[in-house]
Amino acid sequence: MPLRRLVVTAAALALAAGLAGCASVDDALADAADAGVAAAGSSVLALELHADGAAPAPLTDTVLADAIAELTDASRGVLELTPGDPDAEANRDAVEAALRDALDAVVGARAALGRGEATGGWADRLAAARAALVEAAP
Repeated sequence: MPLRRLVVTAAALALAAGLAGCASVDDALADAADAGVAAAGSSVLALELHADGAAPAPLTDTVLADAIAELTDASRGVLELTPGDPDAEANRDAVEAALRDALDAVVGARAALGRGEATGGWADRLAAARAALVEAAP
């Protein structure tokens, strides 16, 4: 009887650990997506304010540089996750793709800003990347 109880307890602990692992991956993906949403949103706002003449280029550049750092950190965290099943892996890949799109858009916007080019198209692309991050979040 004690052996059976030990086996049942071990199985219950293994199941709990597996479920906790899924939750932690989902939580990490949600945190990364939230960070990306915030970075993309602040970038859109900064670009819109700059286009309206309400934010100088150096301030806008600082916001974009901070967004690049935030998106890079979020992407790195997502890439380091080890999903336990195909669904979690698909979620990870979707969040990573959305983060990558947002990062590409911020980098492009910052380059356009530095060249003195219009950034309205980049703001639109960032708004779309932000929406994709909201959609990809678990």
